Amino acid sequence: MCKRDYRFFVGSNFSLIFTIFIYINSAISLYPQTWISTLPTHLQNSIIWYADAETGNLDQFTYGNNPSAGGGVFNTPLSNPSQAQVTASTGVAHSGNYAFRTEINGAYHEVTRAVRMMRWTDKPWNMGGQYLPSDAYYSTWMYLPHLYDPRQYAPWDTNGDGGWWNVFQFKSYDVNNISQPTFVLNIGRSGGNMRFYLTRIHPTAQTYYPSFTFNIPVGQWFHVEARYVASENPDGLIQIWLNGQLAFDVQNVVTSLPNNPPGTYEHAWGIGNYTDHVVGHPNSDGTAVVYFDDAIISSQRISQVIPETSPALLQIIMLSLFLVIFSKYSGSRRAKS
Repeated sequence: MCKRDYRFFVGSNFSLIFTIFIYINSAISLYPQTWISTLPTHLQNSIIWYADAETGNLDQFTYGNNPSAGGGVFNTPLSNPSQAQVTASTGVAHSGNYAFRTEINGAYHEVTRAVRMMRWTDKPWNMGGQYLPSDAYYSTWMYLPHLYDPRQYAPWDTNGDGGWWNVFQFKSYDVNNISQPTFVLNIGRSGGNMRFYLTRIHPTAQTYYPSFTFNIPVGQWFHVEARYVASENPDGLIQIWLNGQLAFDVQNVVTSLPNNPPGTYEHAWGIGNYTDHVVGHPNSDGTAVVYFDDAIISSQRISQVIPETSPALLQIIMLSLFLVIFSKYSGSRRAKS
C-alpha cells in the first residue's frame, strides 16, 4: 500500500469508527430505559420504593401533594421559593431523561437554606402504605457540578461548628413529637477536595470518618448507599458504601429515638441540599446545586453491582474498545504496507 492509499485508508476508517462511536454514545445517552430497569431481577424485586424523576415532576416523593403521601419535599424558607427549590430537570441525568435538581441560594454566614426530599413510608397511606422496615438499604446517585466549600471560620462561625452540609440523612421523632436528625452524611472540604463525613446528632453527638479516601468528583455521577437498622437500643447499625465500597461501618448504636409518640415514624430517610454556609458556585457565594437520580429503598444492597452498570462506564468501555480495535487494525495495515 502506497503512502497516499494508507492515508486514505486510515482517514476513512477513523471517520467510520468515530461515527459508529457517536451513534452508540447517543444511543446510550438517549436510551429510554432507566438505570433501575437494567438492574438484575433479584435486585429489582427487592425494591421497596424508588424515584427516578421520569415522571417529570416531584410526584414520586409527594404523590401529587397527597396529604397521606408518607413523604414529601420540604424547603426552607417556604416564604421565598427562589432561595430553595427542587425540580425534575433534563439538564443532567444519570439515566433516562430526568434527574432531581436541587438549588439553594443565600446560604451564607449562618443563613440556613434547605431542600429536603423525605420518605417514611413505602407508598401513600391511602394506597396501603406502611412505615419503612427497620432494616433496609437507601441509595441514590449524586452529581455536583462545582467544587464547593461549606467550611465556616471565626468570627462569623458563631455556632462553633466549623460548617456542615447535609445531603443524606435519617430522622426520628423524639418524645416531644419533634422530628430530629439521628445520622447525617455531610459534605466537607479537605485537601482541596470535597469529602464525606458521618455525624450522629441524636441521642448523642459523634463524628465518623470514612475508612478510605473518597474525593467527591466534580461533574461526575457517583453512588451513595446506606444500610440502616433502626433500633431504640444500642444494637442499631448504619453502613455506607461510596461507589460500591464500604466507607462507614457504625455498629451497636441507637438509631431510632425512644418513646416515639403514637402515629409518628420510627425513622425517615432524606436526601437534599441543606446548609447555612457554602461557597464555590461561580455565580454567587451561598448558592449550591446538587443533582440526585435513581433513588431507591430496598431490602438488598443495590451497590453490589456498582460500577458494572454505570452508563458512563459503558461509554468509556465502548470508546476504549473502538480505539483498541482501530489501533491494532491500522497497525497491521501499516506493517503490510
